Amino acid sequence: MSKTAFKLRYKGQLVYASVSPCSWMYQGYGLQIQLSLKENGENAESVFPKDKEFECRDVSLDILMPRAQSLAISYLQTNGLEPLQKALDHWAEAQKKWDEILKKEEAALLRDHAKHKAKGFTHYTTGWVHSSGDDYQVGAYSKGAPTEAQIKKLLKRSVVKTDYAVTEL
Repeated sequence: MSKTAFKLRYKGQLVYASVSPCSWMYQGYGLQIQLSLKENGENAESVFPKDKEFECRDVSLDILMPRAQSLAISYLQTNGLEPLQKALDHWAEAQKKWDEILKKEEAALLRDHAKHKAKGFTHYTTGWVHSSGDDYQVGAYSKGAPTEAQIKKLLKRSVVKTDYAVTEL
């Protein structure tokens, strides 16, 4: 556990907390903590109470941590555990839906692989295009291992030319 992380028990429930790095990043940001019912909880599994009046940039841990703990207790006394449980439940539901989507996509890709293999293709190259916007995935089938020229063509719009994987069908 880091020096800026702590646990507390509220109404019998263990709550995990840590000081958000944003507290130091921006002048005048104030103190922000992350609270979760899960240790090392994802952002989506957490809530982020904030004390805008408390400047953290030049404060020692001896002063910061009691203030962070006080903010956590105050938040829990005002809001209870429900927002933390709701965040955890919503993230679990989103993860479940995401897993279902991934299974469907994987099944579709396997069907596509089988179709291309029947046509004589032997390899599938998956690459990631990294550009100034969002990264996106590209793919191409080849008869035989892909050549450098084929890979270069697949990744021509990418600033990174090495982010690819070749799968033998």
